[in-house]
Amino acid sequence: MLDDYRYIELASTDSTNTQCIEHAKDGDPGHLWIRAKTQTAARGSRGREWQSDEGNLFASLLLIDPAESGYAAVLSGLTFVTSLALLWTIKEASADTNVKLKWPNDVLVNGKKCAGILLENQNINGKSALVIGIGVNCVSHPSNTNYPATDLERQGIAISAEELFMSLVTHMDGFIGQWDRGRNFSEIRQSWLKHAIGLGKPIRVKVPGQADETGIFETIDETGLLILDQENGTKKRISAADIFFNG
Repeated sequence: MLDDYRYIELASTDSTNTQCIEHAKDGDPGHLWIRAKTQTAARGSRGREWQSDEGNLFASLLLIDPAESGYAAVLSGLTFVTSLALLWTIKEASADTNVKLKWPNDVLVNGKKCAGILLENQNINGKSALVIGIGVNCVSHPSNTNYPATDLERQGIAISAEELFMSLVTHMDGFIGQWDRGRNFSEIRQSWLKHAIGLGKPIRVKVPGQADETGIFETIDETGLLILDQENGTKKRISAADIFFNG
């Protein structure tokens, strides 16, 4: 592990994100990684369950007051930081692999979802406790998902969760440094856009409880919101949704 980080490994836990929050409540200063071999109550974005089969990677990073401002719009930049770290971690494991980033928080390998990210932020004792949860399908993946899923082994990438994690820690440190406490999201944004899937193409945007919307995925703005260029000429900013391609 890098000198600036501490590390806890668990055989099993409810959720590595939950464990990080508990450490924050106990006064942990942050820069803490927690990794578990299995999870019993893992969660994905928008309250979904996250399948946690042994052999896959489940890890969370606790950061305390990681940005100049604790505003959600600034902290959300860490989703894109983490996406880039995951992309280069997987590319390092197999240079020829087609790895793309799907807005807002998914990593695709050969067009299928292989990794996801969940940011959770709480104000604890007057400080921002930001947890970055990361799940990577190394040896297995769920079926019957909204978007097709895969795992690294299925895609011909033979790497253990432990090996992948050690590489990820290094890449995360580099991109967090580049992000510079939120002051340099512009560079992160430009790097993310270079690897984004669907830019300039028709997409369908699905928000639970709302009617689907369609348009062209134009870009992401300076805070990471998706800009949807609609047929009527309106440019709508989307903060959180599932997106699907080819209309």
